[in-house]
Amino acid sequence: MTLIMKFGGTSVGDGGRIKSVAGIVSKAAKKDKVAVVVSAMAGVTDSLLKAAESAQKSSEHDIDNFVRELRKRHMEAVDFAVRKKKESIRKAIDERSDELKKELLKIRKSGLTQQGKDAVAAFGEKMSAAILSGALSDLAPSEWYHGDDRLIITNDNYVNAEPDMEATEAEVRKRISPQMEKGIIPVVTGFMGSTPEGRTTTLGRGSSDHIASILGACLDASEVQIWTDVDGLLTADPKVVSNAKLLDTVSFKEARELAYFGAKVIHPQTMLPAMRKGIPIRILNTHNLGSRGTLIMKEGGRQEGVVKALTAKKGVTLIDVVSSRMLAAHGFLAKLFDVFSRYSISVDMVSTTEVSVSMTVDNGLNGKLDSVVKDLKEISSVRLLEDRALICVVGEGIRHIPGIAGRAFSRLGASGINVECISQGASEISISFVVKNSDADRAVRLLHDEFFPEVSG
Repeated sequence: MTLIMKFGGTSVGDGGRIKSVAGIVSKAAKKDKVAVVVSAMAGVTDSLLKAAESAQKSSEHDIDNFVRELRKRHMEAVDFAVRKKKESIRKAIDERSDELKKELLKIRKSGLTQQGKDAVAAFGEKMSAAILSGALSDLAPSEWYHGDDRLIITNDNYVNAEPDMEATEAEVRKRISPQMEKGIIPVVTGFMGSTPEGRTTTLGRGSSDHIASILGACLDASEVQIWTDVDGLLTADPKVVSNAKLLDTVSFKEARELAYFGAKVIHPQTMLPAMRKGIPIRILNTHNLGSRGTLIMKEGGRQEGVVKALTAKKGVTLIDVVSSRMLAAHGFLAKLFDVFSRYSISVDMVSTTEVSVSMTVDNGLNGKLDSVVKDLKEISSVRLLEDRALICVVGEGIRHIPGIAGRAFSRLGASGINVECISQGASEISISFVVKNSDADRAVRLLHDEFFPEVSG
């Protein structure tokens, strides 16, 4: 078997955890060929982005202090987790620290660009990959690789780059496959890639899962494992529903819907590369090795009642567009969505009537929303309802089971929760609707009690 094992930031949060991860990986490598994808240590990417955004107003002394503290944290992890290659890994951390300082000073002098932001944000993974590879080398042969060293090839859409799968597969098969055949465990940085010219890109926050799936597809892996700090996908967010139930299996479609509409266990884009090649994805808990986890595959298996899980995406804005010009007219929707396209804004949910369209987008949008509304008012009247939440009821075949929507809305209505917009449309696996942000958690708890009475009761 060929396994891709991805470890998130909490799994490699310090030297002790990195050492534990090395043990998990080396055990798996005794019977399977293994490649590892690693995130930055917990909190590091946030601090790097903050440093990049403030660098232009920072003094050289401030930048020195930031880099020194970051270097210290990683050196402490090296000292705890690495024995044989301690000096070479310490040298690698020193080199990355010097490179980071140069990038921040460049921003201080010339200002922050999206390309510069990506260059700075990538250093967390570069440091953690070196440390984990060093810790693994105490147990098994290992080497580390930077995704932005023309390994994970992407376009130049900085901060949210898209992979070039054909070019990436060629590089992965040329550089990673031979190492695995020799019994060497490659450790690859998550989060980042590079343009064909070698400029660092990132694939969006939380995209180390996506990198793992890309590697899995390139290597025809038997399984992609996402190791995190929870047992797997649950029937609801355990922070909202304390007795949420672990899901043994879900389909790719169900998992993608849950991820897109608020479940933070897995990145929404993760499923695509694996799904295209039929590679199962397993979510496991680094801190609970006894957990069976959740297996994501082509067919997730139906359960009694059909509803598999509930999720909530908070912090959205509902946009109501009304125009009599829509009636029996052609081309109006094209004009409407062209406005969102011009500002590169993704629309989550859409519901239409003969003369109106309701859509949800993320709150704020870095100030773009005002411009969108201004353009929309040229062709229609517009109403904004901010601070809303998008609730999603997910399950294979939900569209074909009578009474699911009725049960949901009756339960919410009886408890005084107003549903402001509803969408099912072509979706076979979900019903989505909008409520006030302040009602979101209560709505999820009520629906969990409705659809999972054996758990809630």
